[in-house]
Amino acid sequence: MFKKYSMRMIILLLVALLMILANGRGSSAYEEDRTIRGQIICTQPVKGKIHLLALQRSQGILFNLRRMETKPEVLKSKTIVAYASLDRPGPFTIGPLSPGVYALYAWVDVNGNGAIEHYQYAEPTGWYQREDELILAGVMPGASNVKINVFSPRPYPDKTLKVERNSGGGILKEFKGFPLLILRGTLEERAYSQGYLLGPQIVDWIDGVVLEFVFRDPVDGNAEDLNIGITSGALPYLSQTRSGLLRQP
Repeated sequence: MFKKYSMRMIILLLVALLMILANGRGSSAYEEDRTIRGQIICTQPVKGKIHLLALQRSQGILFNLRRMETKPEVLKSKTIVAYASLDRPGPFTIGPLSPGVYALYAWVDVNGNGAIEHYQYAEPTGWYQREDELILAGVMPGASNVKINVFSPRPYPDKTLKVERNSGGGILKEFKGFPLLILRGTLEERAYSQGYLLGPQIVDWIDGVVLEFVFRDPVDGNAEDLNIGITSGALPYLSQTRSGLLRQP
């Protein structure tokens, strides 16, 4: 009788132990499902830590992002639900996160002061987007293969630039801390002057906007050939913009 009772106790203990182990595995899997995994991509040289931020994707997300960006210490902002820091571009895991929809935003803290320096595009930034939602697309915990491209356009020149094109031309200068482009002449002359004065910024727009957002594939920073392909055979003023761009000093 005692042996029979002991065997029952042993069996019950084993069943309880198996249930505990099973629950442990389930909890671990649940923890994994509460993270978002993916890759940070940057085709430019990176100097400084890359900080990836998770924000609640709700109404007013753009306002919350703008408010967060102005903080002297961004990582202490109450708008941030979670963050992860990387020493270099590559794989990331952020979480654990509560069930919900999130926006992911990343920036390279070049000077290490904890703030996002937007002036003159000093620090590369980027966010998660999809073809149907280019600005701060929503993503849920459990997602993987999430790609975020951080990018910094080349800054506008410090000195004033001028160009003449037949009877037209243009000038690019700073006015009250902002770049000011002034164009004159025919449509074609103005388009040529724009391409000449804003060549680097146009190429960066193609690399960082057209290719990344439309073709979904970041490139190595050489978009001149693509620019020729896009503008050739298009409207005359686009072709003139291309001509000016390719004749930049």
